Order: sequence, then structure tokens, then C-alpha cells
Amino acid sequence: MIRRLLTIALALAALATALGAAAPAQASPVSAKKARLREVQAQLDTIGVQVSKAVENYNRASVRLQTTRLRISQNERQLTVAERNLELANRQLVARAGHLQGA
Repeated sequence: MIRRLLTIALALAALATALGAAAPAQASPVSAKKARLREVQAQLDTIGVQVSKAVENYNRASVRLQTTRLRISQNERQLTVAERNLELANRQLVARAGHLQGA
């Protein structure tokens, strides 16, 4: 999405440049070209705002993803410890039960 917006912005910038650099010998008056240039600039400004918002959203999502991955990693380590503790507790319970049955 960001790439598409940037492509559109670049295309409009090229169009604005072409309109601004057009030879005065063409049929349309300079004032009309300046008005069109202002329109294109306004469109570019709008697209720039949209691109900025998209970049901000992407950055926020990237941070959230990074945080989520970190939490998953931490939870996996805690799960490994908990599973080892459970195995140990089960072995101790079986040993104690065996000791009680033998007594």
C-alpha cells in the first residue's frame, strides 16, 4: 500500500513538473497552467498526508509485532521451565507414593 501511494505521488510530481516546465508557446495560457499546477500540488499534499499516516500505521504495527514476538519467546521459556518443574513434581509424587505403599 505504501509503495502504491509513493508511486502515485511520484507520478503526480512528474506531472506537476511537466506542467510547470511546459513551453509558453502552447495553446493554454500560463494562468491556466499555474492553476492546474496548484491543483496537482494540492493532490500531492493530500497524498503526502496519506503516505505519512500509512507509514505511521506500519511503524506502529511493526512495534506491536516485535513486542508480540518477544512475549512469545518469553512465554516459551516460561513454559519450558514449567514443564520441567511438572516432570520433577510428578517424579517426586510417584516416588513418595511408592514409598508410602511400601511402608
